[in-house]
Amino acid sequence: MAQSLMDHVLFVMQFQQMREDFQDILQIDECPACGRSSAPEVVCLAPDCDWMLFVRPGKMHPATVPWIQSLQERLP
Repeated sequence: MAQSLMDHVLFVMQFQQMREDFQDILQIDECPACGRSSAPEVVCLAPDCDWMLFVRPGKMHPATVPWIQSLQERLP
């Protein structure tokens, strides 16, 4: 099923809200792929990291889902 631009935008907003909600267990600006503090919002600024939330509309970066699942392990 193809996602609309509105679906894409809403998911990005939800992802940003999730990062804010879990800020107590995240390192500041933690990148889901490289783990460094170089990922403001939905793209990593480290020159050697290719993480961005969506690599193309409807297709998340492969590191994103495992990273979200790992947050569950950090919860108290």
